[in-house]
Amino acid sequence: QGVHQGAAESSKSLTDNMLLGAPLARTTLALAAALAAAAPSGTLATPVHRPLTPVAAGNPDTRLGTERSIPNVIVDLDKPAEYRWAGVMLAAVAEHGWEHTYAPVAAYLKETIPAPVLKLVEDIAGALEEHGIPAEYAAEMRGIAAAAASIGHGDDFDLKTIVAVNLLYELSTACTSIVSQTVDGQIYHSRNMDWSFGNHSVQNLTALVNFQKGGETVYQTVTWLGYVGGLSAMRYTKGRGGWSLTVDERGTADVLAPLEAVVRIWKGTATPIGMLVRDALATQPDYEGALQYLADTPIANAVYYIVGGSEAGQGAVITRDANRTGVDVWTMPNGPEKWFILETNYDHAKAPPKGDDRRGVAVAAMEKMGQAGISHDHLMQVMETPGTSTSRGVFNDMTVYTIIMSASTGAFDGVTWK
Repeated sequence: QGVHQGAAESSKSLTDNMLLGAPLARTTLALAAALAAAAPSGTLATPVHRPLTPVAAGNPDTRLGTERSIPNVIVDLDKPAEYRWAGVMLAAVAEHGWEHTYAPVAAYLKETIPAPVLKLVEDIAGALEEHGIPAEYAAEMRGIAAAAASIGHGDDFDLKTIVAVNLLYELSTACTSIVSQTVDGQIYHSRNMDWSFGNHSVQNLTALVNFQKGGETVYQTVTWLGYVGGLSAMRYTKGRGGWSLTVDERGTADVLAPLEAVVRIWKGTATPIGMLVRDALATQPDYEGALQYLADTPIANAVYYIVGGSEAGQGAVITRDANRTGVDVWTMPNGPEKWFILETNYDHAKAPPKGDDRRGVAVAAMEKMGQAGISHDHLMQVMETPGTSTSRGVFNDMTVYTIIMSASTGAFDGVTWK
């Protein structure tokens, strides 16, 4: 209790310093000790993952076999926001070293972010709440910056870098998501996160985060430690069910789209997608409420929300523009088969581009498995399906993690790829 009280006082001091413009790099070692000690979040929960599945037959990808279970960690929502992430962040650095955790992320961002976007990111970091960043998540990002500074990395992983990390969806991504229904009506939600980090690995930062209140998990996300939002998530309550969500990039030929998205955030007219997802998880207990919230809330960039429920027939793809117009909700009974619906990065009513028909590859794999064949391991094999001579595969050189979750049963696990 004394440690928690001390952490709260340090939290107020940290916030006051930020308001006064004091640089985060001056964070003291005492604050670092408080960050590490104040949170049970720093303790890795015991993973409860299945054994690794067999490699999909015929898949020549040399990374198959490099997978490892995604570890469970706890983020305590009862703690001051500045202290929620420090424990798990510092634990990852202690286990793997800075050079194998956050250094690659910082290097990737420096290599790829265009100067005009970086200037906007710097402005946003200078006054987070004024630029569309909810106060809770602004405080979490400041705490992450403080933790980095406390171990001597305040310059190479400063607040503007952390803001850039939390705008990763608005800058670029790609994915495959599938919601399927068993013969007896259980819903499964599968996803490959495809993301290009160049030659940099984020495997050591990938975690299944259990957001808890009063010691009970309210919702879960698979994320990279430092990205406070959610792109792969589930809210489940035993006996009540819930809903699951994955976010896929909506492809566009407009090269200015990422800049325009960051401008909307800079203007304070939209919230970053990942933070909006956390708001949905915190406020919407059921599938219907989640669909409405995700369809109506202003966003910074075009998106596909793939949503699974806990009851038969609950599966949908919401296609959104960066405003409230043009919302399309495509539901499971109208999918490729009545028992599943899927999305990659192209509108479902349009043909995919040449060379990237992951949709066709995934549909063929699902139909080969059949509704009667749906199981955790069989779905994992679908997500490991290789490409063809004319298309990228469901599993490809950009796949960084694979997850299977079910709001019908509460199951949620996956693997991360080297």
